[in-house]
Formats: sequence, C-alpha cells, structure tokens
Amino acid sequence: MTLQLPVFWEDDVKLWLRFVGNLFEMMNITVNEDKISLILNSLPPNLRCMVLHRISIISPDLTYEDLQNAVISCTKADFVLDIECQVPIELLEDDPKEPL
Repeated sequence: MTLQLPVFWEDDVKLWLRFVGNLFEMMNITVNEDKISLILNSLPPNLRCMVLHRISIISPDLTYEDLQNAVISCTKADFVLDIECQVPIELLEDDPKEPL
C-alpha cells in the first residue's frame, strides 16, 4: 500500500477521520484490513497503543467503524488510560548505542 495519510489532527479527530475516509474512497481502498492498517500506522505512538488496547476488547472481527470509534473515544479528554504503553528503548533511537 503506497498511500501516505496526512499527519494525525489531534485538534479535530473527527474531521481527520472524514478526510481519510474520503482519501480511501478516492484511492478505491475498500479492504477493511488495509484501512485499519493505514489508520493505525498514522496515529501517534501513545494513541496507537491506547487504540490497540481498546480494539482488543471489542472483538476479533474488527470493522473500520469500530476503529474510528476507538480512535475518537481514546482522544476524548475524559478518557482514562488504564494501561501503560511501553516502547523498547531501541525502537526510539535512530542509532542504538551499546549500554554504558
């Protein structure tokens, strides 16, 4: 998949999701798994972690609409994160160094 989605708009999540949905239509992206993958890969890491946790609770038959709802619910100000997202330090560094 070569489509590059725009940077996530934290200030207007619903508008970003509508914009991305229009891109999917224009580019004739209809496969649910492709849409989900593109959305997840465009989210900031902490939000991606929260959304992945949220959708893991939904069901194994995740729909694009389920993902949209999870993204929206995870960006609401009253959302309380009940898990801690940890990224291995080597994934955060461009050039991993030897331990001191």
